[in-house]
Amino acid sequence: MSKEFLFDPDSNALNRLDYRPPEYLIDKTDLHFNLHETETRVKSKLDIRRNPDAPDGGPLILDGEDLKLVSVKLNGKDLDRRDFEVTDKNLIIKRPPAQDFTLEIETEINPKENTHLSGLYIPESEEIFCTQCEAQGFRRITYYLDRPDVLSKFHVTLEADKKKYPLLMSNGNGNPTQTKDLGNGRHEISWDDPHKKPAYLFALVAGDMPYIEDKFVTRSGKEVELRVFAPEGYEDKIDWAMESIKRSMKWDEDTYDREYDLDVFHVVATTSFNAGAMENKGLNIFNISLLAGDPETATDDRLIAIEAVIGHEYFHNWSGDRVTLRDWFELTLKEGLTVLRDRQFTADMHSKPLKDIEDATDMKTRQFIEDAGPTAHPIRPDRVAEFDNIYTGTIYEKGSHVLGMMRTLLGEKTWHKAMNEYFDRFDGQAVTCDDFVDVMQEVSGLDLGHFRKWYSQSGTPELRYSGEYDAASKTYRLTLEQETKPTPDQAIKEPLYMPVSVGLIGQDGKDIPLSLKGEDKDGPTTRVLHLKEAKQVFEFTNVDGPVVPSVLRGFSAPVKVMTRAKEDELVFRMKHDSDGYNRFEAAQEYMAQVLLKMAADLSAGKEPSVPEKLQNAVGHILSSEASFGDKGFAAKMLELPSYNLLVQHVETVDPDALVDAADKLKETLLAKHQGEWATLYTATISPPDEKYEVTPAQVGRRALRNLALDYLAADGSDEAVKIAKLQYDQSTNMTERLGALAALTDLDKPESKTALDDFYSRYKNNTNIVDSWLAVQARADSGDALARVKALTEHEAFSWKNPNKLRSLVGAFAAGNPRHFHRKDGEGYKFLADAVIKMNGINPRIGAGLVKPLLEFKRYDKDRQALMLEQLERVKSTPKLDKGIRELVDKALATRGSAAKGNQPKPGASGGNTIAA
Repeated sequence: MSKEFLFDPDSNALNRLDYRPPEYLIDKTDLHFNLHETETRVKSKLDIRRNPDAPDGGPLILDGEDLKLVSVKLNGKDLDRRDFEVTDKNLIIKRPPAQDFTLEIETEINPKENTHLSGLYIPESEEIFCTQCEAQGFRRITYYLDRPDVLSKFHVTLEADKKKYPLLMSNGNGNPTQTKDLGNGRHEISWDDPHKKPAYLFALVAGDMPYIEDKFVTRSGKEVELRVFAPEGYEDKIDWAMESIKRSMKWDEDTYDREYDLDVFHVVATTSFNAGAMENKGLNIFNISLLAGDPETATDDRLIAIEAVIGHEYFHNWSGDRVTLRDWFELTLKEGLTVLRDRQFTADMHSKPLKDIEDATDMKTRQFIEDAGPTAHPIRPDRVAEFDNIYTGTIYEKGSHVLGMMRTLLGEKTWHKAMNEYFDRFDGQAVTCDDFVDVMQEVSGLDLGHFRKWYSQSGTPELRYSGEYDAASKTYRLTLEQETKPTPDQAIKEPLYMPVSVGLIGQDGKDIPLSLKGEDKDGPTTRVLHLKEAKQVFEFTNVDGPVVPSVLRGFSAPVKVMTRAKEDELVFRMKHDSDGYNRFEAAQEYMAQVLLKMAADLSAGKEPSVPEKLQNAVGHILSSEASFGDKGFAAKMLELPSYNLLVQHVETVDPDALVDAADKLKETLLAKHQGEWATLYTATISPPDEKYEVTPAQVGRRALRNLALDYLAADGSDEAVKIAKLQYDQSTNMTERLGALAALTDLDKPESKTALDDFYSRYKNNTNIVDSWLAVQARADSGDALARVKALTEHEAFSWKNPNKLRSLVGAFAAGNPRHFHRKDGEGYKFLADAVIKMNGINPRIGAGLVKPLLEFKRYDKDRQALMLEQLERVKSTPKLDKGIRELVDKALATRGSAAKGNQPKPGASGGNTIAA
């Protein structure tokens, strides 16, 4: 077999260690697109040479899928049919010249029928051409070395119908309105990208789209033309996107010394896109849900997400485009790093404490479940069957937290210096995670050999702590222990190197200075401890005790704290912890302990109760932080732990009991503090003449108002319906209107249907808002939710060909409505399996995403397990099942019979002497 393949194509799984450099390189890529809806002709002219760093000899094997080959020329002459071979995956040039040569290929493709939304396609309900080439979509456009370590300069000519497609865009510099008229109703334009790039960064857009323009002047004085394009009807909803672009460009200059490098920066939105957005060099393509929005049509959370994703894709210009990855196993090199950068950006633009909480919550409720499930993998996987399956929370979010730990270990100044060295050293190259860590180690002088294990070890480390105070010597000994449980992909785990940020809180509720044994002066009140072994003891001196430990401040490492703190300690930390994340975490842990006990009582047929101390602690928040402090933070403190968080703390999940326990807890907290909740709801109404802004103060106030409404609606009273209906009718922003709609839908009253009908009537022409309308109904724990969702699949608003609609309805139901998805008759599982099988024939990548709730079968009772396994087997038996879906299903089925993955905190002393709150 030739070594031209990036990895062994005959293997069912690809192995990172089998990487081989390409035997051939493409220095220049000249593309000509003759765009037609069903018969687009693509002519490529490739300047190819042998790779001096690879063995000589062997055929040239180009990747290609769903292509009709028209012609092949070598050095200007038609290639004899005996000198090449075409398979369903490749074009093989059997005997390429030893010297540099030119290969010309003409292919024909059908963008209209490309429902995979990979390669060149025409989105449903839009008259535009657009592309998505990451990870392996370029091979669906033309035959090519479709691998990220082949970098080439692209010259692209686009030809299309002038009336239907007046705007023609690709990567590089230019103005899409300045085309050449061909005199036959068609026109063309050429684009040159001065920077070498891999094929996955190629982009093309053709259409008739409204847009807005602006300019940005870099700190070196260069003027950059900015244009944001959106489907008709959304042109008045992209101003926030434009401002977000400019904020991103300025932030990257100020924080990472990265200037933009082209004369233009274009961003285009489409209504049909598999991912959130794509960082194609100079021509970012976005899912409309993460580009278009204003106060009337997007919530605060959505607007902040739009800003974050715009930042993410823009930051890729350096962390992904200018410096790219050698192969797809190294995906976290660009995605983990860029997520870290966009997290920093959002924290700087808004509230760092709230961003820390949101990022940690996202890790705990999504990625930790992935880490404990059948598809667990390290941030740099070693084996995979389908590269699309590693676009996961592990690669993105966990990868970002691993890099965040590295940043903590280096310190801000050294991190900045090392990042500049990384970008400068590898500009224009395709590199690896090891290359990145090498630079960090070289610049900092730290030995990061132990730290590298984070790249190769899967699973979530469990952290336990205990403390012992000696009053006589005024010392406090903090013991930290770590353990990572076996995962399906790895049986043996090793201790990892992690920074654990800690504080000690004195009896007066204030942090004390921390000095470790051997130090001769007071240290800071928060210390970063370097945990490297399975068990380490840290001794603090000159401690006026007793104290309460505050461990893992700021979520300094992506680990589970397994020590179960005592009730009085949690209440104390809820009031006094100076670290916002740990104060929030104390509230979450206390509520989780209560909910799990209530759920256990319900499962056993007992009447659940809510401790008076928790009720009083909530009352304290209502009368302090919620009334006079940071309202956004108060809203977080008063949120109940999510279902996904709770299921990780029980061996066998009873979904009905967990949902009922949450309802009961909310009802109890409402009954105890009915007056306070009503007062808070009234106090958080927006002033009548206030200008809407996405500021921490306003965003926090609106979040707290919606939360108060959620509590007020917990008793299902007529008064609650009246309050929710009034908020719905009077809201001037989408945050509060959608909050009211969700409350009404859960209440399941006649007013609920009236509001849902009105909402759809108002916003049916805005696809983003319709997605929210679908999701609200999918998640509502009311009526026959499954019947409602099935009916909505027949609604005019829904389409099986649109990924956003699938995620908003089918995905939201399976992941966000546990009582109804986990029905005892298994009909929820059958519905999801039906959807996955249907998507196998339309868009398998979306089908692979939908199947994931079924993979968690081992968390549930034997009857539910059997029903979920039955549906997984049915999916597996689907004829011509996509390899991405098959990989996930096979991994889940392979875990049958092994122990469940539930991990429970161990009760016991958490450290220090308990202080009564």
